[in-house]
Amino acid sequence: MPPVIQFRNKNFLRLDFEKNIGEDLLKSANWDFVPNEVNVFILEGVSMYLLEEEILSFIKNMCNFSKKAYFIIESAPLEALVNRHPSVHKVDDTIIFKWGTNNIKEFATKANVEFLESYKHSDFLKNRWPQNDDNNKLVQALKNNYRISLLRYEKGDFKL
Repeated sequence: MPPVIQFRNKNFLRLDFEKNIGEDLLKSANWDFVPNEVNVFILEGVSMYLLEEEILSFIKNMCNFSKKAYFIIESAPLEALVNRHPSVHKVDDTIIFKWGTNNIKEFATKANVEFLESYKHSDFLKNRWPQNDDNNKLVQALKNNYRISLLRYEKGDFKL
């Protein structure tokens, strides 16, 4: 984890109120540094490598430490769990996606958080996939269900 945070700090301006979590996301023992106020947690490029239970546990832990929590979460489609795009093989042949959803609203309900909004990843990265790949079913699933979503929790809204 430290090399990732070092890379981020070198390439992106860190604001005074930001906190990089250099901890294991799946351990809840050392979360006392999370302020009991309004927090924003960005799960980008990580959720697909975790099991759904692990993501739900992380969200629950962060909600317990926050008066209000916003989660910006990137979710891969279910199709990406079994059919890997060739670009994934180029990075590492052992990469396995463990979680995905084609219904982020349903996931928000499981997590006891409020679904606010969601956008297709392809709306932000229109030129990411080659045009001649449009007939590929996996590419279509990625274009339609690879999403960036905003979820919210506020103490008293939901019972954890």
